[in-house]
Amino acid sequence: GAPTKLGETGKEMICTATATCPAQLQGRIESYARRERMDVAGLGEETAALLVKSGLVRSLADLYRLKKEQLVELDRMGDLSAQNLLDGIEESKSRGLGRLLSALSIPNVGERFGPELARAFPNIDRLLAASKEDLARVKNFGPVRAESIYKFFHSPDGQKLVKELREAGVKMTEDVAPPPPPG
Repeated sequence: GAPTKLGETGKEMICTATATCPAQLQGRIESYARRERMDVAGLGEETAALLVKSGLVRSLADLYRLKKEQLVELDRMGDLSAQNLLDGIEESKSRGLGRLLSALSIPNVGERFGPELARAFPNIDRLLAASKEDLARVKNFGPVRAESIYKFFHSPDGQKLVKELREAGVKMTEDVAPPPPPG
């Protein structure tokens, strides 16, 4: 029911109610849970729709607040399915910053650029402290991608999400391999 606007490419229409649109939330949850991103077993399209429709999940951080008692009350969610979903959500906490950045639905960042950003800024605090110029200097980034990342993390919604994911125990560091020895 919200107005739409022309997207950045000029080829798609975008809903302007990004924070409150149930369809966009469902899409973000599905994207977050993908194997290449946070790899949450048991969280596909049908389950994401169920979680949003029931009101149990209103943000990505709500995934980490789910309780088994809540899940078994949902249609087509038995005891085993609920436990498998909770186990998958718990396992996703340890995926690391690169995969988390890929999963957050930041414009212009995905499976390729999330890990690159995490290599340049191997913990969330360093990333949050980075200027737009610092971000633009990351290999293959430039000012447009840097602006998207900066805006995301400095918006009230982005700051709240980071705080809530941190409180949930989601790993916000990246294990960076040391450079090879010279020679």
